[in-house]
Amino acid sequence: RLEYDWMPRGGLAEARDGRIQTHMSSFWIPSMANERFDAEVEIVTDLPAITSGTREKTADGWRFRTGVSAQIVPLVVGPFSTHRRGDIELFLPPGIECEPEEVLEDAERVLALLEEWFGPRPEKEFRIAFAHNPRPMPSYCGGNFILLSRPSTPSLLGRARWISLFAHECAHMWWGHHVGMPVIGQGGNWLREGIPQWVGITAVEKLVGNDEARRRWRVHVAAYLATADLRRDDRGIFANEATLLDSTYLDPPRVAYWRGALVLRRLAYRLGREEFLRRLGVIQKERTQSTIEIEEFTRRMDAEADVAYYARRTRLPDFALDGRVIRCLDPAWPDGKVPVRVTTAGGVEVLDVDVKDGKGTLPARTGVESIEIDPERILLDPVLSNNRG
Repeated sequence: RLEYDWMPRGGLAEARDGRIQTHMSSFWIPSMANERFDAEVEIVTDLPAITSGTREKTADGWRFRTGVSAQIVPLVVGPFSTHRRGDIELFLPPGIECEPEEVLEDAERVLALLEEWFGPRPEKEFRIAFAHNPRPMPSYCGGNFILLSRPSTPSLLGRARWISLFAHECAHMWWGHHVGMPVIGQGGNWLREGIPQWVGITAVEKLVGNDEARRRWRVHVAAYLATADLRRDDRGIFANEATLLDSTYLDPPRVAYWRGALVLRRLAYRLGREEFLRRLGVIQKERTQSTIEIEEFTRRMDAEADVAYYARRTRLPDFALDGRVIRCLDPAWPDGKVPVRVTTAGGVEVLDVDVKDGKGTLPARTGVESIEIDPERILLDPVLSNNRG
């Protein structure tokens, strides 16, 4: 049993005027200890309440019982208006500008897509709440409910950003709760946040459009490379930051979230999107209510070389174009296929060039107007000046 008094001191959590708004960090000890437990929560209140598990009304409040063993049990209570569609319930605080039917419709679409990818959601009851606290705060998933920051409405974020955020938080039901990851070390923070981040942008492709998804990936690449402390030594380029193996929530979000999603995008490119999703689905099914670490994930994705380069270290490749020859200037980069965009008078073609031992040759084409290595930055080459011709 674990018992402790919680006194909110501002920041991400508050409790006043009958309202409660916690955050995952308010209940951090069980998560850090990597323990799982079944929970029963009783709340004495006349207001709507939200936490994990199934809900029933009591004489003076609410009772919740977890259906999936939990690491955290955050709690939200407030004067919400409630809206329902089937098993999905939406809680809106006073004064927020949000169309309930739009959110509920998007929830149905996002959850249907994630169930297609990863199987039935762990619990059918699903709750969505927008924070009543107007202060900036991260959104989070607490099991079978998500709490979204107050500015994170569809109208304020725009279509693509909204779907990406919403799908990210919903994905945590599978990745982070149903299948857990260590909070400290063993690549847990990368898998816990990188997989939902990848899911969020991939969902944009399915639910909004491929062009919007490409824009989201480009924003990710630009944001990561613009904020990373990149350096060069005699071995090549590296980022002066924590590795994905060692990153925690104390590191900047660009590590586990941005770099993490980009490395998973690299693995999905190498395996193929459908095969990558298939393997994620198998892991989800087989590792129900247990924990996965980087060693097992790497093995099951056949990704030892890529993970050694991109996740166990912070190396970045530097490709160069010499006529039709493509070279990787970093000898540690693992061999593999390199996408190359070739523009001729007849149109644009994207080719996969096999690069082995740091070198590959582009097939001959007539009337070539331009060549660009890795146009979508799937390989995270930060130097553009020497890979175009």
